[in-house]
Amino acid sequence: MKKLTYILIISFLSQISINLHAQLEFNSYISTAEEYNDNIYLDPHNEESDWITTIEPGISLDYDSLNLDASLDYSMRFRFYNDNTDKNENALNDVQRADGDLTLFPDNNFHFNANGRISRVILDDRESSSDENESINKATLYNYTFNPSYRIRLGSTTDLNLDYFLTQSVYKEVEDTSATPFDANDFIEHTASAELLKHLSQRNNVSLSYEYSYFNEDERLATNENGDYDHHSIMTGIDYAFARGLSLNALAGWSSISYTENYQDDQANAIWEIGLNYALSETLQASFEYNNNFTPSVSRGVSLNKEARFILTYSRRFTISTEIFTNQSEYEEENSRDEGVGGMITGVLPLGRYFSINFRTDYAEYKYLEQGVPDENVDRYGFGTGLNLTLNHLTTSLNYNYRRNNSTRNENDYTNNIIFFEIRWDF
Repeated sequence: MKKLTYILIISFLSQISINLHAQLEFNSYISTAEEYNDNIYLDPHNEESDWITTIEPGISLDYDSLNLDASLDYSMRFRFYNDNTDKNENALNDVQRADGDLTLFPDNNFHFNANGRISRVILDDRESSSDENESINKATLYNYTFNPSYRIRLGSTTDLNLDYFLTQSVYKEVEDTSATPFDANDFIEHTASAELLKHLSQRNNVSLSYEYSYFNEDERLATNENGDYDHHSIMTGIDYAFARGLSLNALAGWSSISYTENYQDDQANAIWEIGLNYALSETLQASFEYNNNFTPSVSRGVSLNKEARFILTYSRRFTISTEIFTNQSEYEEENSRDEGVGGMITGVLPLGRYFSINFRTDYAEYKYLEQGVPDENVDRYGFGTGLNLTLNHLTTSLNYNYRRNNSTRNENDYTNNIIFFEIRWDF
């Protein structure tokens, strides 16, 4: 992994030095925020408040040339608690945030892409958690993907696309959320695919593809018996652009999971992916997505995930987006099922040249079913709003977030209010 990183850095620097037509944009920034959180542990019985100071210096880079496209946003997000100093986030594994992408020879038949991200993620949806709370039931995820790709021309309208993906996920600073420690399992996944693509016209294509993956999981706890497996998929697809702004993307096929250990049953199922996009006008856009496929989880093994999502967006003098979703995940290894349905409304309203108001409201109803355990029903809803001031190099915002988790299990029942003021300077 280190050798590959060095090779990418050397390639990047050499492209900067030899390409006279390249465009390089480099920026740095620093942001600071003061936050009041009335329930930092999301505890229903002993709500503890605290003042939290966040300091985040960072850099951003964009590079565009004939043979190399690259972008990077890297920062270090330090958080200091006024009373609960044991929760301070100042170790390197805790504070790093990054989102980087690099593509060598982007317009060639052969190209190579490397993508990396360091982010804070929720571990177990069944435990107390929220997007606004940065520590409870969360870990720092280091995720890397390397993808060499080769396109073979088989004629004027037919291509054969060959891809290999190496994906690695490593979890750091895992927070325990109950008396029983909860850990995330690191993994490496190798994927090879071949796609035969037929161009019917400039806007319409059909495809036939095969994909093989080997999933290798690093189990941190002996009680987590999430096994390694081989994953085979064969799919046929169509991309069709209708008249007047309507387009269809669809995949259908068959997928199977074969475990390397004998104590787990193999799985197989039909898989579907459907996407519809419709531009009703220049200001109103609608989209519908549905997928039914196998998905790996952090520590609960493979799930057969079914999800439908509808999004309607209006954008002119102001922007408002409405989203409705429903999903179901079946975990064969745990003999459990998660069900959810809900929606969200978000928007941005400009107030003159420099000011704007953003808002968000959401509601979801979840049901968690597991053999031998009482069902858990959860109503989760929230509201957030903020006033923003944007100048040439300075951005300030005053925000408020409310989150309520109403669960039939008392330990997962909580209310959380957060107020924070943030200043960001780009230079």
